Amino acid sequence: MFRTHSIIYVLTIALTSFAGTAFAQNPPAYATAAVADSARPAEQRADDAARMPATVIAFARVRPGAVVAELRPGRGYYTRIISKAVGANGKLYVVESAERVQA
Repeated sequence: MFRTHSIIYVLTIALTSFAGTAFAQNPPAYATAAVADSARPAEQRADDAARMPATVIAFARVRPGAVVAELRPGRGYYTRIISKAVGANGKLYVVESAERVQA
């Protein structure tokens, strides 16, 4: 049993790494355009090199017209990017706890 789980775990890591490499080399135009949006705050754009948001958007399969739920959005770094990536025909639902909203 342990060996089976270990093999599945290793395969998952290998496949995820391969897929991540493919997305990192060539993120789709809609993802790079969402990241390049000049309306995003400068302090958020400064984090783009480390966070690789176009790659994350592509890997998560966020596309124009998609319906996305973002849980606990924090300060909105990905909220702004996702909203641009899904476009006018998509939907973005942001879910936050009442305790955090009131704080």
